Amino acid sequence: MLRPRPRQIPVLETPRLRLRSLEPADSAALFAIYGDPAVMQYASDEPFPDEATVTIMLHSVADLLAAGEEVEWGIADKTTDRVI
Repeated sequence: MLRPRPRQIPVLETPRLRLRSLEPADSAALFAIYGDPAVMQYASDEPFPDEATVTIMLHSVADLLAAGEEVEWGIADKTTDRVI
């Protein structure tokens, strides 16, 4: 059986921001966002309990991208490349 070829999303830039794919190196920054109850209070999900949940999310994001079902962008500060 043929395995789907991983898809790539382009990097888009503005003077201050970069839209790019999410990477495992973004785990700490993503946990700071998804683990914050104040940030997540209006989201449909509960705050993430730990950084391991971010790893699960990143695997799901990669699988959905590879299947051509969904694209999730990371918005990063252009000077630091940190997801915000």
